[in-house]
Amino acid sequence: MIIRHVRLSNIRSYTDALVEFPTGSVMLSGDIGSGKSTILLAIEFCLFGITAALDGTALLRNGKNSGSVELKMAIDGNDVIIKRSLKRFRDAVRQDSGYMIIHGQKHELAPVELKARTLELLGYPKELLTKSKSLIYRYTVYTPQEEMRLILMDSNTSRLDTLRKVFQIDKYRRIKENSQLLIKEIKEKMRELSAKAEDLPQKQESARELEKELIDAGTKVSGLLPMISQLEALVMQKKAHAESLEGKSRLHAEHRKKLEIALSRIREKERVAKEAEADIARAGTEIAVLQNRQETAAALHSPFVQKLAAARKWHISTESEVAGKPAAKQRLLEAENELGRINAEIRKLQFITESSRKLAQGIAALTMCPTCRQPVSSGHKEHIRQTEEEKTAGANAEMEKHAADKKLHEEKAASLRTEIDKLHEKERQLANAGGEIAACGETAAELGMAEKLQEAILTAAEPETNAAAAAAIAELRAMNRQIRESMHYSEMLADKQRVSVSLREKMQLLGKETETLSREAEEEKKFVSELSGVDVQITAAKAELEDLLRQEKALLMQKAALMAEKEGISRNIKSLQQEIEGKLRIKAGLEDEKKLVYWLDAHFISLAEAIERQVMLRIYNEFNTFFQNWFSVLMQDEAISVRLNEEFSPVIEQNGYELSFDSLSGGERTSCALAYRLALNKAINDLVTTIKTRDIIILDEPTDGFSSEQIERIRDVAEQLSIAQIIIVSHEAKIESFVDSVIRIVKEEHVSRVQ
Repeated sequence: MIIRHVRLSNIRSYTDALVEFPTGSVMLSGDIGSGKSTILLAIEFCLFGITAALDGTALLRNGKNSGSVELKMAIDGNDVIIKRSLKRFRDAVRQDSGYMIIHGQKHELAPVELKARTLELLGYPKELLTKSKSLIYRYTVYTPQEEMRLILMDSNTSRLDTLRKVFQIDKYRRIKENSQLLIKEIKEKMRELSAKAEDLPQKQESARELEKELIDAGTKVSGLLPMISQLEALVMQKKAHAESLEGKSRLHAEHRKKLEIALSRIREKERVAKEAEADIARAGTEIAVLQNRQETAAALHSPFVQKLAAARKWHISTESEVAGKPAAKQRLLEAENELGRINAEIRKLQFITESSRKLAQGIAALTMCPTCRQPVSSGHKEHIRQTEEEKTAGANAEMEKHAADKKLHEEKAASLRTEIDKLHEKERQLANAGGEIAACGETAAELGMAEKLQEAILTAAEPETNAAAAAAIAELRAMNRQIRESMHYSEMLADKQRVSVSLREKMQLLGKETETLSREAEEEKKFVSELSGVDVQITAAKAELEDLLRQEKALLMQKAALMAEKEGISRNIKSLQQEIEGKLRIKAGLEDEKKLVYWLDAHFISLAEAIERQVMLRIYNEFNTFFQNWFSVLMQDEAISVRLNEEFSPVIEQNGYELSFDSLSGGERTSCALAYRLALNKAINDLVTTIKTRDIIILDEPTDGFSSEQIERIRDVAEQLSIAQIIIVSHEAKIESFVDSVIRIVKEEHVSRVQ
């Protein structure tokens, strides 16, 4: 794995920055707090996402709602681009979906899917997918300096557990623990199986006893079989005899049924004949009624024509009167208009007389003219009074003339209104009577009396009043209804006569059918009499058969009980045999379980322990050798040396005396931690063959507390590592003199950028 570039958007102190990394040794330079470590954290976040040790809130820039990191790297010669995003929600900062571009194809992935694909690309074990942090990445690529010091100061058990996970040898301990759990479970199972199999002899003895009982039940069943066979043969004979008798009984029942049917049909024919006779009588009565009604209606024809002629004549004359209604309305309108004009003239004259009266009164009381302000003389007043009195007299004379005209026109209008009301009433009466007269005319036409009607109209007398006309129309309506009804009497009379003839023919046919049915009933009576004794014979035969069946049933029940007993014994034997076979298998299984426990306890666990010791010894030897070599390169002091004990804890000796880690100087502690880190990097890369991060290492402030000479030795470390890409994070300017490239980070106004 080689890092090509990192792009940060709203990540801590970065708003938008692109950091390009060349191969070779690269120094990330800048003051403390300038943002160097942010770049390393961004790389780790892009690879593995948010973890318990890498919180999203600490990564997203304050005041921003979203941010992202894009990492471009080369793995096995192929360029891979990974991008992860952060979003701020009300309660926390969370990861959003991201993507991976590999072989030119873009894959949109959820955070967990992105981490799984990344671990697969880097060759890291799959079990690291759900871990809080990637230990292999921590101890081979990038370890913050303070974390390496923490592992050195941790307890022996915790440190050893961590190294087991890193080197993937904790599986041997799990093998031992699981094997011991398996042995415990097998022993528990063996105790249960032993308890289940301990009653095997008793079960075998019970099976033998049941086999004897089964033989005894079989002997009893064999003794019953001849008796059952004899009864079955006798039952078959009695059944055949009973079936023969039942055949005769069925024949007897059939003839009896036929007899009942014939008698029932005779009764039905007699009932129908009585009904037909009654129907003939009713038809005769109805024919007489219809003939009487027909004669009565025929007597109405002549009076009907006379009344219809008078009604038509009245209708024609009344229509002529009603035709003058529009003219009368016009005359009434003219009279009302003239009345309006006269009333307007009278109101005008009344206004003149009233104005003259008021003027005369006003002048009489006036002493000075309101216009010219001159005194008003009595002569002038008298002149005005006489003038106004003349106007009043003339107006009164005109009003008397108009009053006479008004009375004449009011009387005329009243007379016209009365005339119009009468015409309106006649018009309504015509509308009501028109339909009735037309309907009566249709009836007369259907009777062939149209010419007689026309002749009668010429001599008919009209009703003198409206009331008489209304009464005549009502009487005419009743006569028309009666005549219309009589027009259907002929058809009804013919129908009734046809029904009467049909009923008489039906009576004759019913008589013949009744005679035939009577002969059939006599024949059926003979058959019924001949077979009348068969029921007694059937009763006796059934009694004998039932007795035999009871005997047969008793024997069969005895046989069934014995068979059920045999079946129950057989089931018990089978169940016992199954139990015995199961217990025999349990005994055989117990022996297999004993062998398995012995093999696990005596051989498998010992083998796992031996393999674990061998692997741990190899790791220890390589790790210890690398640790001592790197420490000697960094310190170059023969008076002080280091080594690892069995718990992989550093043992420091100076002039033959052991020293604690805390008693070392700052430079010595840094040298020890860095040597441990480099040794761990080398050991993991050599032993875990699948990982793809051998080409890169990131050293975070590796010279903390170093002297100038020790800083120079970092050059030797970089040369001896022989790694394609070494990234050194430091603010020591001296390191710039021996690295291939320098990336300088500056921070201005809380924003970091690449200079």
